Amino acid sequence: KIEHIENEAFSKCKELSAINIPDSVDSIGGDCNFFKGYHGPFEECSSLSSVTFGKNIRYIGENAFRLCKNLKTITLPDSLEYIGDHAFEACSNLSTIILGKKITKIGKGVFDYCQSIEEIIVPKGQKIRYEEMESLKALKPFIRENR
Repeated sequence: KIEHIENEAFSKCKELSAINIPDSVDSIGGDCNFFKGYHGPFEECSSLSSVTFGKNIRYIGENAFRLCKNLKTITLPDSLEYIGDHAFEACSNLSTIILGKKITKIGKGVFDYCQSIEEIIVPKGQKIRYEEMESLKALKPFIRENR
């Protein structure tokens, strides 16, 4: 059973259009950046338009979905606690982000260069908590509570 998706596992898979991450997976990627020479697990999957996260994901690492320019909507599960630096950076068509209940840290630049963002939906009663996260301050006008 798969519990972790490593850095570079699917990076630059230009034809990959949809993924369904199984419930057995609890982490995607890890530390990875230009200086370490690694790509995130799904970085530069330019055709990727659909990601279904399993219900036990706790950790999404650095650059995990960076430059996935066809992603339009992401729904992050309630189990998610951490989103690494630049995880969704330059997903230029990303318009809707649905955040779960347990996120305690959102890294630097997670949604940088995502110029199509229209809404960030957070759990009811948690709007202020998310608005106060440093990495979401610039996106404050787009944050709204789930009904």
